[in-house]
Amino acid sequence: MCLVQPANPSQLLDIENIISLGNKRVIGFIYEPIGPITNPLYSVQLYPEYVDYVTAREGFVGMREALHCEEVFLVKRTLKVINNQL
Repeated sequence: MCLVQPANPSQLLDIENIISLGNKRVIGFIYEPIGPITNPLYSVQLYPEYVDYVTAREGFVGMREALHCEEVFLVKRTLKVINNQL
């Protein structure tokens, strides 16, 4: 797990939204928001495949360094309307 601070703290994100890097590699999903609503952090559950990929790279120091300066994107989950009365 790692913590991500959004570039725009006024935009609130929902749990289970998928997180990817600029190269379109999916790294995990939002597990839970942490902190005040005016300046939230998001706990991101990293996928084991991504963790294995990063830790296998030569010169691996730590997950924080691996994600530092990476451009991170949110893939918003779409909610299906299951009832026309919603």
